[in-house]
Amino acid sequence: MVMIRESFLKLTCVIALLIAGEAGAQYGYVPQSIPGAGAGVASAPAGMGAAPGTAMMDPNLGMGGGSAYATPGYTAQPPAYGAPAYGAAPAYGGQQMFGSLAPATNSMLTYGALEASYSRTTFKDDKIDPTNGIELGLMAELFKPLFLHATFSWGASSSTSKTKFDFSNVTIGGGAYIPLSEKFHFVCELGGLYSNLSASKSKLSFSDGAIYVSPSIRFAATDEFELRAGLTATSADNYDARILNLGAYYRLFSQMDVGLNAGFGDQTSTYDLGVRFRW
Repeated sequence: MVMIRESFLKLTCVIALLIAGEAGAQYGYVPQSIPGAGAGVASAPAGMGAAPGTAMMDPNLGMGGGSAYATPGYTAQPPAYGAPAYGAAPAYGGQQMFGSLAPATNSMLTYGALEASYSRTTFKDDKIDPTNGIELGLMAELFKPLFLHATFSWGASSSTSKTKFDFSNVTIGGGAYIPLSEKFHFVCELGGLYSNLSASKSKLSFSDGAIYVSPSIRFAATDEFELRAGLTATSADNYDARILNLGAYYRLFSQMDVGLNAGFGDQTSTYDLGVRFRW
């Protein structure tokens, strides 16, 4: 009975060693000798137990490094510090591949501005003397590419004759712009205008309301110099039906420009010199 019990224990130890050796062949685990095993049962030598070409655990890898398996004879290295994470967009020229370039700062081609100018208006009718006055303009961007634009101008004749003139003009409209490039924009406005000429001789006075459309272009020739040109068409009867608009601005400070504008219509010609504050 005792012999049967000893034989059963030895058989159990042999089976346990065989199972451990098979696990070492698959996972690189090297079992130690089992206490109580018979004298004829030896521990598996270190580094044995893996068949040639079988993947085994790399002892150089830590808990957080790389794959848990490696080909025998090859030691996998942990990822280098600072290596880019998987899924990051590749960078080209300092910009991410799928990122957009940041807009140029302090660009002169903005659509938020307040403008104040000295204005002089001459008339094709020789009976109406030129007027000198002011013009105010406000432009506010709603959301790209839409904006609002309003202007008000007033002038009085400087003649010493008995006939006096007061001329005023108001426009309110909106528009959109298309940036064909960073330095070149196409702009179109649509709105309404009201013009009024008050003279001491009533036969020369008139008032006129109309709608207008004004396509134009804006060109930033340099970082300090802007040019613009456009055409305004109106439905006015007593005022200009067509006006050619030309203008130029020079940057004085980061958000302040000095500007010269001229409008050549079929009834009047207007010249403005003033300053513009951008945001």
